[in-house]
Amino acid sequence: MAYVVAVATVRRDRTCRIVTARWSRRKLIKTVLGGAAGVAVAALTSRDSRRLGPPGWLSTRGSRLVDGEGRNVRLLGINWTGAETAAMVPGGLQRRTIAEIAITLLRLGCNVVRIPFSVEMMLAGPGAIQARRVGREPVLAALSPRAALHVVVDGLARFGLMVILDNHRSDTGWGPQSNGLWYTPQYPASVWRQMWLELAREYRHTPAVIGFDLRNEPGSPPVDADVTVDSGALWGYGQWSETGSALRDWAAEAEFTGNLIHRINPDVLIVVEGVRYDPAGPMVDDEVHLYWAGGNLSGVLRGAGPRSQPRQIRLRVPNKLVYSVHDYPPSQQREPWNDRPERVWDQTWGDIARQGLAPVFIGETGGPHDLPRGGDDHVYLTKLTQYVLRHDLHIAFWDLNGTYPPGSGIIEDAVEPYGLLRANWREPVDGPLLELLRSLTPE
Repeated sequence: MAYVVAVATVRRDRTCRIVTARWSRRKLIKTVLGGAAGVAVAALTSRDSRRLGPPGWLSTRGSRLVDGEGRNVRLLGINWTGAETAAMVPGGLQRRTIAEIAITLLRLGCNVVRIPFSVEMMLAGPGAIQARRVGREPVLAALSPRAALHVVVDGLARFGLMVILDNHRSDTGWGPQSNGLWYTPQYPASVWRQMWLELAREYRHTPAVIGFDLRNEPGSPPVDADVTVDSGALWGYGQWSETGSALRDWAAEAEFTGNLIHRINPDVLIVVEGVRYDPAGPMVDDEVHLYWAGGNLSGVLRGAGPRSQPRQIRLRVPNKLVYSVHDYPPSQQREPWNDRPERVWDQTWGDIARQGLAPVFIGETGGPHDLPRGGDDHVYLTKLTQYVLRHDLHIAFWDLNGTYPPGSGIIEDAVEPYGLLRANWREPVDGPLLELLRSLTPE
């Protein structure tokens, strides 16, 4: 099978052109994983053993996900970060192999991994990955980051893990894009769309990659901006066209790009996050409040302001849409509804699943791994996990990493306080957060 990877040439006008090259995928996988995966499989205890190999492409049935045989599949996952940063590869590979990390994920009860990446990472060529960051998988240092990601995906798939690829930002860095949009001047919307089309071709025959999370945490006003700034993504209103600039209607863009992707890969789930501000809510004490960036899907349910009607995403390929939100406890964003969040969840995104419109995937949540039992964060996350179970939602915690990747304002290899693994990347951090994760383990 041809292995398509991509590099980019950056013209003087700062636009990018994607250039593809072909690799021998079989040779790469054999070289990197070799017999390690077979040895690791044999090392699994009977408690950890399960049918190896992902369930294949998934489809939606109302608010549920089902496999090709119509069986319900509930996603429980963890974000494995690093590829979106200057490292350009998921973290921890200087300490653990891909197979060892896959086994750890299985033992945590997970069946899906959300992998954040940047556009810059996808366009980078060989030499971008530093050897010191992949000491346990040294072959990756000779590959482009895009080719290395294929190796990571295939390594996870060997253990039956599903993958959702998340375009976390445009340039490499930590956290959401500061402008609250899905593009930047250096990486315009045309480059962003072309990147997704390339990935659709590359993963057309890789059912382990069940979904494309089109963009992480779009929203207006951007998280890094003053609340009075009128910029960032909107839902169902604002400027948008196929060829224009200064685009703001995220719902229109997600629908358009999702349909382009499905022309190439009609099997993949299109995962669409919400925004931050919406005139439809959430309403608390008769006032409209901001929500977590990417988490506000009020516009799917209700019209308000410039949008007179609800704006749902309409994909031409049926049963392939998943709405996604992010939601964090009070230590990250204290809100007036923190003590009684269920009604706000209902009106902001929960009713999408409750009404059977589409599945809802909480793509990010979590808290400090040493959060005190009975504290505000623990109480909030307990309510969230109960809500997930009650309404058969899907969820992924932030994050797996025992240590930080490189990024603005953080120290590489320092302990990641939200990480579910210890700094050695071997054992999970015992405590209430781990208990909440395991309480969600699918049957």
